[in-house]
Amino acid sequence: MAGVAGGIAIAAAGYTGYWFVAAGTIGERLGSWAEEQRALGVIVETDEPEVSGFPLRFDVVLTDPMIDDPAAGW
Repeated sequence: MAGVAGGIAIAAAGYTGYWFVAAGTIGERLGSWAEEQRALGVIVETDEPEVSGFPLRFDVVLTDPMIDDPAAGW
C-alpha cells in the first residue's frame, strides 16, 4: 500500500513540474512571437502574459493587447 501512495506522490510531483515548465514556455513563446512580428514591422504591445489554470488547463491572459500593422493598413 505504501508503494502505491509513493507512486502517486511521484506522479503528482512530476505532473506539477511539467505544468509549471509548460506555463513558463507559453509565456516565452508569446514573447518570441511578439518579437518576430516587430521585426516584420508589426506593432505588438501587451503587458506580461499571465498563465493560470493549474492543474488541468493553461489559461493565458493578455492585459491591454494592441496589434497594429501600418503596412497592411490595420
